[in-house]
Amino acid sequence: MLSVRLGGLDPLGAPRRQPGETAKNGGQSVGQILGQQAWTERVQTNAAGQVVLKLKTPWRDGTTHLVLSPLEFMQRLAALVPRPRL
Repeated sequence: MLSVRLGGLDPLGAPRRQPGETAKNGGQSVGQILGQQAWTERVQTNAAGQVVLKLKTPWRDGTTHLVLSPLEFMQRLAALVPRPRL
């Protein structure tokens, strides 16, 4: 199973998979979908334990990085997950 680890932080609390391993149902791992190398290069932690997210392109105001608490980072990740269909 796959887990994103940032200096000991596991924001998703997900079980882990070995690199390149796919789900039992034949689906792709998160690393394959998101491009794991690009993902790990853009997300890091600083000395204070905050998550530093490098933006793909600078914003108009010149912002190149977002600094978030681990909780805020997890909240933003969770907001990206679609609700289940009922």
